[in-house]
Amino acid sequence: MSVRPETASRRRFLGGALALPTGFVAGSGLLADPGPWIGVAHAAPAIADPTSRAAFDELDLAFNDGHGYRDETNDKDSSGLSGKLAWGEAYVLQAYALMYEAHGDTHYLDKMVDHLDRVLANRDSERGVSDHAGHSHPAWRADDPYTVGYATLTDADGAPVFEIRSALAYADSCTVSVTPGSAPGLFSLDIENAQYDRVTSHRDLSADPESPDYAVTRLTEGFHAEAPARVLVTVRDLRESGQQTGAPQPDTLTLESRPYVFEVHTGQIVLPMVQFARIVFADPGVTETVQLSA
Repeated sequence: MSVRPETASRRRFLGGALALPTGFVAGSGLLADPGPWIGVAHAAPAIADPTSRAAFDELDLAFNDGHGYRDETNDKDSSGLSGKLAWGEAYVLQAYALMYEAHGDTHYLDKMVDHLDRVLANRDSERGVSDHAGHSHPAWRADDPYTVGYATLTDADGAPVFEIRSALAYADSCTVSVTPGSAPGLFSLDIENAQYDRVTSHRDLSADPESPDYAVTRLTEGFHAEAPARVLVTVRDLRESGQQTGAPQPDTLTLESRPYVFEVHTGQIVLPMVQFARIVFADPGVTETVQLSA
């Protein structure tokens, strides 16, 4: 059974939200253009009923001119961080559905159609992008800050030796530094995640699988020791069996989060589409006034 929040709670929430300056990006905690607002006090606008339709419409218009996150992708391609469709636009769309159910005005369904057309156009299959496995689905991939970051270490001849992986969030903020070890053939690693200001270090590693300092063995053991307080680093040997290479060459690399389609993101994004379909099937007459796409 669903329970609607008490009016007093909703009034406090909306009243506080409407007290924000118009340059405030709803839901983000950031000012769209903070310059004019720095050091300036602003009185809250006089709103007779902060739970009214007028209050909702004002908030909607203040959020990217009423466009929400309709033009964003769910990966980092549009803004540097992923998840904006799942954790932003999905709620905007649900709000339009609820406003239609509350007021019966197809204006909110028209807004849903406008937003949904753009959200559907930003599916991976429509954009021609793929997930970590090379597949392009009719869904919305995500990456940083959610997915594992990767970097490839090579030897002096450019041959791949190891793949470094970090499972800590914001892996795009993670760098791996390779430096010479204390003896020929050895190397050291420092993996730093700037977002969390954490570092995992391993000294005098070897690329030789027979060595007790073999990098895969040492980092696997280190993973269990460092979790969950450090950078959560593992390594994979990229060489074919019996292939000989030198130690990884000194270098500093930035990890890259690989894209993945999360079921929870798909559910979040699709839910308002289901709400829209239910509204149309329950009242086919709305199609006479709502501009539906083919």
